[in-house]
Amino acid sequence: MLNELLTFDSGSVIFWSITYICVIVRGFKKQKLLLPALSVYLNLGWEISSVFINSGWKNWLWLLLDCLIFVLLIAQKRRGLSEEKKSSQTIIGIVFLTLSTVAFAIVFSSTQNGMVVSSFVIDIVMAIGFLITMIIFPQNGRSIPIAVTKLIGDFCAWQHYRLYLPIIDKIGLTVLIMNSVYLILSIRPIHEKITALRARIHKAA
Repeated sequence: MLNELLTFDSGSVIFWSITYICVIVRGFKKQKLLLPALSVYLNLGWEISSVFINSGWKNWLWLLLDCLIFVLLIAQKRRGLSEEKKSSQTIIGIVFLTLSTVAFAIVFSSTQNGMVVSSFVIDIVMAIGFLITMIIFPQNGRSIPIAVTKLIGDFCAWQHYRLYLPIIDKIGLTVLIMNSVYLILSIRPIHEKITALRARIHKAA
């Protein structure tokens, strides 16, 4: 049992589960979801498609957590809107989720390595999204706990699958670099310098 928990695969499951929980808790507390919207649609679509292939406890756990994150995203997009616009945001979210689910279902069924490769593509999309959120919204885009747990989770996934395909090794290394940059930017002294620099640029403009 202990040996199973000490594998890179288990490390990925544990630390990404913690990341999702941190995202959910932070979303409820601050009413602002840190996870980029595109990542939410891709993650949940991937999980819905994957449970029909691998229906282990990990898949069901991540499906549940991703569903909660999706609900938070829709609630955030509906906040402060008229009833008509609220309905539009809900429909848009469902459409994007449906397209994501169908796309991954096609990839999984038509390619031999589609499931693994697509999960790493989502990782790099998510890493880019976190960095963009940090740059555009420095006050709301930083979270050291999330930065640490997702870095460890992605690192464990990379180590577990790095020999699976050459492209996975390259993507994993790229994600590690971007996650490291996000963690560095999440540290308060650096974060404050970036905020001050943005304020000076805005003032000068």
